[in-house]
Amino acid sequence: MMDVEASLQRVTRVESLASVLDRRLPEGARPEIRIVELPVEGFRTTVKAGVVGGQAGFRGARSTAVTPVEECVIAHPLVEELLVHGFYGEATDVMIRVGAATGERMAHVSPSATGVVLPEDVRIIGEDELAAGRRSWIFEELAGRRWRISAHSFFQTRPDGALALVDVVRAEVRRVVGDGPVGRLVDACAGVGLFAGTIPSEHVTAIEWSRSACADARVNLADREAKIVGSAIDRWRPTPADVVIADPSRPGLGRSGVEIITRTNAPVVILISCDSAAGARDLQRFVEAGYRIDAMSMVDMFPHTARIELVSTLVRGN
Repeated sequence: MMDVEASLQRVTRVESLASVLDRRLPEGARPEIRIVELPVEGFRTTVKAGVVGGQAGFRGARSTAVTPVEECVIAHPLVEELLVHGFYGEATDVMIRVGAATGERMAHVSPSATGVVLPEDVRIIGEDELAAGRRSWIFEELAGRRWRISAHSFFQTRPDGALALVDVVRAEVRRVVGDGPVGRLVDACAGVGLFAGTIPSEHVTAIEWSRSACADARVNLADREAKIVGSAIDRWRPTPADVVIADPSRPGLGRSGVEIITRTNAPVVILISCDSAAGARDLQRFVEAGYRIDAMSMVDMFPHTARIELVSTLVRGN
């Protein structure tokens, strides 16, 4: 029954995404959307929850009330144990993050870790401690690499989804550019360096505004010929590139971000969008700037929700 329901949800997400794109893009500009399916249970390795009476739970839409949970179908088992059985003392919020491959676990609690009781293997860090300069992280392993991920750093909420994105992007770069490393790669909105560390290149520039993520990227990309730039994409001074990979947050690149990327004169841009409306706006701007949408893949990372993760390959000119 779950497989049938998941398939129907997936069809709905694709139809909704196609409708949003077609309203924004010129007729005939959108290629067929390829779908990458992922498991629909037990996958999420990062979960944010509210806390009431020391118990973790979820807030309903447009509500501040926290309802404790007895199970969570989408949470990885290492997360679900802490979500259901952990005691979070005086906290009001908690983010639980685990490494599926390493087994490492971290609980980032706000405003402090006072009274928190969790298994001994869990790294407990209060927001007040982070504000005072303490650091805390876990490691995850995927795509043949080991990744440091700090409490304040962004990383995809499921490692199989991160790997699927890497596989799609790597295949698209190979298809459009050819075998061998990219000469000059720009990883815009780089986070902890996921694409900078997995797409072969002679030199990579990783642009990221988060200090925490930049610090992680320096560790994760220590073996690469990489330049880490601490900047928002719309404040970066563009340099020539052969391929740009852009993975912005939900609001997308925006007009200024698209303009900055087009000024790299990169013949290939791969845009990763986690919001259909923002992605459609960004794609429209790239098309208006002279790019053609060559391929689209939806990595179905968010079952049981309306959210999407769209990978679009853009090629300059005809």
